[in-house]
Amino acid sequence: MVSNKYFTKDILREANNAAIREKRNKAIKKEAIEELGEEDVFPIIFKIYHNTTDEIRVMIRIGEFSPLLDMSQLRYDSLPTFISNKNGELILEEEESFLARRPYPNKREWQEVSILKPLRRQNPFRNKILELYNNQCAICNITNSTVLRAAHIWPVSDGGKEEVQNGICLCVIHEVAYDANLFEITDEGYIILNTDDDLKIDYFKIRPPLEKDAYPSAFNIIKRKEYFDKKKK
Repeated sequence: MVSNKYFTKDILREANNAAIREKRNKAIKKEAIEELGEEDVFPIIFKIYHNTTDEIRVMIRIGEFSPLLDMSQLRYDSLPTFISNKNGELILEEEESFLARRPYPNKREWQEVSILKPLRRQNPFRNKILELYNNQCAICNITNSTVLRAAHIWPVSDGGKEEVQNGICLCVIHEVAYDANLFEITDEGYIILNTDDDLKIDYFKIRPPLEKDAYPSAFNIIKRKEYFDKKKK
């Protein structure tokens, strides 16, 4: 999903320090941030929400590089925004405006109390989905359980349930792509790409679960489409 938020060097340093301190999965090398220009701005060009860890992962445009950074929804919401005029120039939000959204406006940095990161190996939903898909990604040949995930079809954050008809076994790469709606799965199991990128899709249709009753339901697939249609508006 495209974002209209950006970082300054100070805000990026702060968010990155928080990601390291909070032991999030994606952070940027501190030295790389210190080499950035003081007056430059760094737009977020892509973001996804991970409901399993309740955090936002963003991709940032920094020159020719596009590093990833994880943060809480609260921190993401506090970031400044921009709009583009007819000439393609960025019009940045006033500092006073975005500082007012911070949970502690008078402090330059805050530390969040807790990070909810469920242990996947103890997650009954994940265990059941991996079992139903015979410990293999439904759209590629990866069978290493350490990189397999139980992806939700209709996101839990939008009302989806942790039921087997709302889950599908995907490797980490395809889970991230699915969360970003880079591909869809029809109610007949066909895989439809929404991007020109090479996602290494090994099949035209998903590998079905071992039990017929566990097949992704048409209802959950429709609700997922409605969810992403709303996100586009």
